[in-house]
Order: sequence, then structure tokens, then C-alpha cells
Amino acid sequence: MQKGDRIILQQAGEDVGAIILESEFEKLDYLIAELKPSQFLPEEEAYYEDERGIHCIYPDELVEDIDNILADVNEFHELFGLLPTEEMGEDVDICIPVAILMSVDRFWVPEYLIAENLSRK
Repeated sequence: MQKGDRIILQQAGEDVGAIILESEFEKLDYLIAELKPSQFLPEEEAYYEDERGIHCIYPDELVEDIDNILADVNEFHELFGLLPTEEMGEDVDICIPVAILMSVDRFWVPEYLIAENLSRK
């Protein structure tokens, strides 16, 4: 993957997941937070915050268990971080994902959010 690349995974012609670089994932997260402000006060936000982490896996683990992983991504909106491998020239001892696998629902920013944000400006 190169800077800015995004991969949409399809099964039977239907979008089932998206893989984006970790830095792009952070930008997307900030964009969603800006477009769709929380309904909670800051102290409530901390209480109701989704505390599930990102499952870190190696690319070969993704290939081996793709059906179960995609089911978790689509049904439970789980996030999977793809860890760097030696072939990528990265230090394998670190546990920082280089890319994130997420549901397509989380990947596509709804047009109505963008339109609402533009109308406020």
C-alpha cells in the first residue's frame, strides 16, 4: 500500500470491508467526529465510549481466517489492524498496525453529514 491507497473488499459483488492506512484511519475518525458531533456531554462521552480495541493481526492470519474476520467486521463493527512484516521492511517486534480493516459502513462518510456540515458554514 502506498500513501493514500484504499482497498475495498468485495464478496459476491458486494462491498464487505475496507483497508486503509492507519494514518488515513485517524483522519477519517477526526472527520467523522467533526461532521457528527456527539450527543453526549464530554463526561458522558467518556462513560459511553466504545472501549473495544483494535485486533492486531498479521496479513497471513487475515488470509487464513478471512471469512470469520469479515463476519466480525460486518456484524460487530470490529476493527482489525494489520501488523507490518519483515517483507515490508518494518521491525516485527512492534505492535503498531500499518493498515486498518473496517466495515464499509464506517469507511463511507454519509453524504447527508457532508451536506449538513456545508450548510452550517
